[in-house]
Amino acid sequence: MNTNETERIRRGPMTIEEIKKLRAEEGIIMDMEDEEPNTYVVKAYDDEKMSAAVGRIFKQARRELGYTQQEIAETSGVKRPNIARLESGKHSPTVDMLQRVAYSMGMDMEIHLKERKDDGR
Repeated sequence: MNTNETERIRRGPMTIEEIKKLRAEEGIIMDMEDEEPNTYVVKAYDDEKMSAAVGRIFKQARRELGYTQQEIAETSGVKRPNIARLESGKHSPTVDMLQRVAYSMGMDMEIHLKERKDDGR
């Protein structure tokens, strides 16, 4: 964790301007005016695995809300190395683990299935 991130976490949640800057730096471009506050949508891009997309969005939410991995681990009961594996996308967590981590950040989790546009099976 770099110094700027440490200082930001101690300061608390990020402002909308800080979130926009962070997302732009990380290549995550989203129209935040259409987004509800503290709502994160998981979308896998191109050949990205869903576990990588889920990890990316959980890390993004944790950072924007101002939590450390250790704080999430202590609140959720999920060990910190498992939080790190989740965020790296190298772990396919259970839905129950995802729910515990989301809840520890003060969030609920919803899963939606939607029809693919290409109708490929």
